[in-house]
Amino acid sequence: MKKLFLIDESLAGRISYFHLALFLAALPFDSFYTRLILISLCIHTAIHARKQQWRKLADKRVFILAALYILSLAASLYSVNPQEALFDLTKELGIIIFPIVFVLQPIDLRKYRNNLLTFFLISCVATVVFLFADAFRVILYYKMPASFIFSESFLNQHFSEPLQLHATYLSMYVAVALFFALDRFKKLHRSVERFLMLAAVLLLVASLFQLASRAVIIGVVVTVIAVFPFLVLQRRRRFLFLALTGFLFAGIGLCIGYNDSLHARYINEFRKDLQPADQTESRASRWLAIVDLIRQKPLIGYGTGSETNVLKKKYLEKKFYVAWTLGLNTHNQYLGYLLRAGIAGLAVYLFTLGFGFYKAAKSRDFLFFGFMIIIGITSMSENILDVNKGIFFYSFFISFFVFSGSREKKINMGVTRRPVGNGQPLIEKSVLY
Repeated sequence: MKKLFLIDESLAGRISYFHLALFLAALPFDSFYTRLILISLCIHTAIHARKQQWRKLADKRVFILAALYILSLAASLYSVNPQEALFDLTKELGIIIFPIVFVLQPIDLRKYRNNLLTFFLISCVATVVFLFADAFRVILYYKMPASFIFSESFLNQHFSEPLQLHATYLSMYVAVALFFALDRFKKLHRSVERFLMLAAVLLLVASLFQLASRAVIIGVVVTVIAVFPFLVLQRRRRFLFLALTGFLFAGIGLCIGYNDSLHARYINEFRKDLQPADQTESRASRWLAIVDLIRQKPLIGYGTGSETNVLKKKYLEKKFYVAWTLGLNTHNQYLGYLLRAGIAGLAVYLFTLGFGFYKAAKSRDFLFFGFMIIIGITSMSENILDVNKGIFFYSFFISFFVFSGSREKKINMGVTRRPVGNGQPLIEKSVLY
């Protein structure tokens, strides 16, 4: 535990380190805290950044990661709702801020990557422990059976309600924490540490099941079955791991099949969402209405900040009164960028996702790969970049994984040798760019 707090860095480096640790620990809670920490981090980084660090802003990775914000900025020029466009641009500042902040950091992010993610893991585990404790407190107070935890009253949004946080976003946080716990369980050797990681894995899996975000669960299953065994495990252990996870998923499937509330959430509601009937306001019905809007302006879309007004008019035309009253967005990030900036918008988003998958595959980074799968699949059912919690999650982690998982190229600018002392070996000096 000491290595999490006692690091060998300059004062500026330690302050940056604890800013990042606090930001990760605060992610599951009210966005006020993460915004406050980010502002403080930006001020600290700007004050202590040296001239050679500012030159790193020319790094192509910064421009690639900031491309979505540049797109939104360009699309705001032809928006029919400039005030809403300005609000969206302010809300999405994290997309351009995090690449800049990470490239200017005085510390080596690779060195402290596991430390920082440990803070995030501890925060997520503490959060779900609190949610389970709160749920069972209510159950005991009303003298209900423990099995009532699987009822509709404690599933999905009802489970995350004490935090006033959307279940899907909390599920995404929990998923990344789960991937990190799995990775650490494989690499740790001390029995106590492995036991604690295993307990964290089981608790996080249980919370995902309780949060019942179908898109995130699909992403977790794909990552755990198709990525983890092949990037982390050796051949002899892959079969055992797949067999154990197979039994675990089979058990979860039986619970879903035999529990009415779970069956309604995971099966019935899923089917209902995918039925494009004109008389219902299913997600598929709204997607078809949105496609009609996209066909009218397929190249450049309607501009940043125009989505709500355009969608509400369409909902009213289709008599989707619930969607109109609630002002529902596209609930699909791909359609969202098509509506905002047309084909160009979708192309930029797909390019950014492709860049993330490329970097994850090139470095064989299981955590990065799992994060990208979660983003790619969840984007099919949510506008994760329309909400502060989703923006911070996406922009922080994609920048963090890119800058903490890649190494700068060594270029030999002429090697000089100088003796350190009598009888001591020579030291080679080279320049890094």
